[in-house]
Amino acid sequence: MKNISSNINEVCLIKNDDNNQLNQSKDNVSLGLSCSNFSMLESFNQFQENNLLFCTQPTMPKLEHEMVFTTKFNYKMFQIMKNHFSTLFKLKYNDDFFQNIYNHKYFTIFGIEKHSNEIMCFANILIERNIAQILTLAVVKEYQNKKVGTKLLRKIIEELTLKGISEVILIVQTINIPAIKLYQKLGFIISYNLPNYYIFENPAENDAYEMKKILKISGFWIFDIFKLVSKTILPDCR
Repeated sequence: MKNISSNINEVCLIKNDDNNQLNQSKDNVSLGLSCSNFSMLESFNQFQENNLLFCTQPTMPKLEHEMVFTTKFNYKMFQIMKNHFSTLFKLKYNDDFFQNIYNHKYFTIFGIEKHSNEIMCFANILIERNIAQILTLAVVKEYQNKKVGTKLLRKIIEELTLKGISEVILIVQTINIPAIKLYQKLGFIISYNLPNYYIFENPAENDAYEMKKILKISGFWIFDIFKLVSKTILPDCR
């Protein structure tokens, strides 16, 4: 029996230009073959079209979005965020609300796609003394269902802790089960029932919960913050 093990690591491109080639002897078959030395151990997709057998490399997996956070924004970022409000929120926000954002009366955090600089998510927070209220928390539709909201909420908690905030509150519709589960996962509890908090055409959308989270801040939290900041600013002197 002819030994074919020497050819097992070859993939061939076969073209039948003339049916008479099928009657050629085995000794001349190599004249009608055009082989490329690709390993068959690699993952290739093969398909046949017009008597051609092609070898194609598998498509590369899509890279995951890399998100960075910032509390700084310019007018362009502000306008892009403002435009998202009409598609992400059912509530209508007045001009004073947006003016407070632009004038930095609200603490605002943006999640930015590192490579494209596109806005992935954002939040606007009212801080009064040592209590913070999350007014809005949104993930742009293109980036929803990708754990972006979880990362944003974790970042909010981290930043508020660094600011010495002791309590965070937010309002959420009772029918918004995914959001409620997310908040509970990160330590928020339902503190009050708010019937008819909203005024929508569908009565089922009007009830809300107030949820809160107590931030565990030790009596020496300011020294912990100083250590954290020092690690990023001061050089390692070891």
